[in-house]
Amino acid sequence: MLNFFKQRDKQFHILISCFLVLISFIALVFIAKITFVDKWILLLISAYIVMFIGVAKEVYDFLHPQIHTADIFDLLADLIGVGIGILITSIYIISLG
Repeated sequence: MLNFFKQRDKQFHILISCFLVLISFIALVFIAKITFVDKWILLLISAYIVMFIGVAKEVYDFLHPQIHTADIFDLLADLIGVGIGILITSIYIISLG
């Protein structure tokens, strides 16, 4: 399992997924200021968006095997990154009171 985290590709997936959760949450907060949607719902939507992107990327890789390699472990790395993004964003939401 430790080798999993040493792979550059997996580190990249974790980092990008975490970053995308944070960025999409911020974007949704700005959009939702008009509707006053709860921040926890926005966080959930952000997580779903990022996982959808991860799945779509792996499907694309699967459909283009001549130039890409589909890897189920990339989805695991995406899920870990989403989890870290949720944790960071949750700390922020809780700190707001």
